[in-house]
Amino acid sequence: MITEEMLENLIPLNDFPEYDICDLSAIHDRYSFIDNHGIFGLPCKEFFEYIVSNYGDYKTVYDIGCGCGYLSYGLKKTNPDLNVIAVDNFESSYRYKHLNEFRLWHPIIDNVDFKSIKNSLVITNWCDYGSDLAYKIAKYLHKSNRMIYIGESEGGCTASDKLFDNFAVNEIPAPWFSWKFIYDQVFEVDLKRINIK
Repeated sequence: MITEEMLENLIPLNDFPEYDICDLSAIHDRYSFIDNHGIFGLPCKEFFEYIVSNYGDYKTVYDIGCGCGYLSYGLKKTNPDLNVIAVDNFESSYRYKHLNEFRLWHPIIDNVDFKSIKNSLVITNWCDYGSDLAYKIAKYLHKSNRMIYIGESEGGCTASDKLFDNFAVNEIPAPWFSWKFIYDQVFEVDLKRINIK
């Protein structure tokens, strides 16, 4: 069981639960975890270290669609000098209908003008299925930024395929924990190159 103390200390990848290939208890455990903590995509300690190490030229990170702000918390804990801006308007009743029951891990603002963001790293994690949020972020971001998208790949159950249809989206080797039967991956969106299919 993943506890709040484990989350506070950032969980190493090897400390996450392992499941057999047909172990349906993974589904129960995942939903129990979401119900207890309100965190959908669950980063590991090595993910935070990877981001801080490989994107260290950026002193400001925007965590858009941050939910309870756990990813923002982990980045700030890993590098206290980072300016981390967590953004979420919580309009998704599916994800946050019980938001007042969850701990907020980082201060959160409810809106940001994507066009105003410059020279920053922008991360979006677990956009709602069918949502165009990741596509809109990529479309309006200034090319001085870099963008990371965390979720399932094209045709998956996060965001919409519009992102993949219009931009080159490349998987990067950032460590990440995915629950069994969930296929989260970490991608960088190439803001300078439109993907022509």
